[in-house]
Amino acid sequence: MTNDIFQMLGNRVLSYREALDSFDRAVIFGAGGAGQHACRYLQDNNKEVLFFCDNSKNKEGAKLDSIKIMPPEALRNNTDLVVVIASGWSRDIALQLKTLGVKRYYDFTDIVYLYQPGGIESDIWGDHFNASLIRESSEQIDKVYESLADDESKHVFSGVLKYRLTMDPSFLEISAYPQYYHPEVRPEINDVIVDAGAWKGDVSIDFARYLKNKCKIYAFEPSVGNINDMKLEIIKASVKDAVIPVHMGVWDIEKEFRLNTQAGFDQGFYLDEHGEEAIQLTSLNTFSITNNIDFSLIKMDVEGAEIEALKGASNILSTKHPRLQICVYHKSEDLWEIPLFLQQYYPKGNFYFGHHGQHLHESVLYVSSSLSAHANI
Repeated sequence: MTNDIFQMLGNRVLSYREALDSFDRAVIFGAGGAGQHACRYLQDNNKEVLFFCDNSKNKEGAKLDSIKIMPPEALRNNTDLVVVIASGWSRDIALQLKTLGVKRYYDFTDIVYLYQPGGIESDIWGDHFNASLIRESSEQIDKVYESLADDESKHVFSGVLKYRLTMDPSFLEISAYPQYYHPEVRPEINDVIVDAGAWKGDVSIDFARYLKNKCKIYAFEPSVGNINDMKLEIIKASVKDAVIPVHMGVWDIEKEFRLNTQAGFDQGFYLDEHGEEAIQLTSLNTFSITNNIDFSLIKMDVEGAEIEALKGASNILSTKHPRLQICVYHKSEDLWEIPLFLQQYYPKGNFYFGHHGQHLHESVLYVSSSLSAHANI
């Protein structure tokens, strides 16, 4: 499968550095915060920014960083220009650029969103656009593809690969169902749920409302600021009987660690031994035994710590086989390493793949066990 994709894409395959080196000047589509980061990033890499484009009529004719903002129609007669996409609406913009006849465009949204003027470039997302890594991992990637339970999952999975190989988000296929509500792996009445990486409780609260509070949700969040906000949101949403805040992160063992809180937004805090905030980590195995809890559904979005957190749930996975909703996009190799890791615990399970965002974020692996039972809402 992977080799077929390489052959189909031909000379469109490139890394993000190769994309950057392929032009000297560009237009930025997106005149917001991401666009501003992209402008500084390009200028620091000795690229000329010709102008911004944006779909907002209110921005038309204004300037951002002293550079004029033009309507998208300005591209129709300049189809040879390179366009750098920097927006949360990457896929929609790519499809729009196609209708305008633009031939060369690259989505740099995730590359630039942490970038600061004069700062050191962060490859936290750059390695996702690494054709060499994908080629080297093709055997593993093919195993994951073949393990997926339906054609929709395979189609969405191959779309993500094509996007990573070209930086063209028009290849992305957005799953038809809402995130965390796959028809076969959704929250059910009487579930006992782990929400690992709960942030301020948005998913936990949504689950509780969906289940009419007929569930128990253990919402793990290591950040003190986020956990305090979560407690307030739980009260406001009237779900305090269903959602239990747990002020810890999840890992493979119990330990004290630190959290990097400089990501630019509190939804993206991640584990870092040099981080600003001291936190407590636990394993789901330990938490389950200590509190005498059997989990039936695990949702996990823990900013790149998914493999370690799943190792810390090994006893639960091997004996209880809870349904799983695991984010597989924080590290490039998560896309194939996490599914392959889980296959040892779910040899007869059904693996589904969903993508719920317009760029790199929100790829989710859904796993249902043959031992799982559904309840009606």
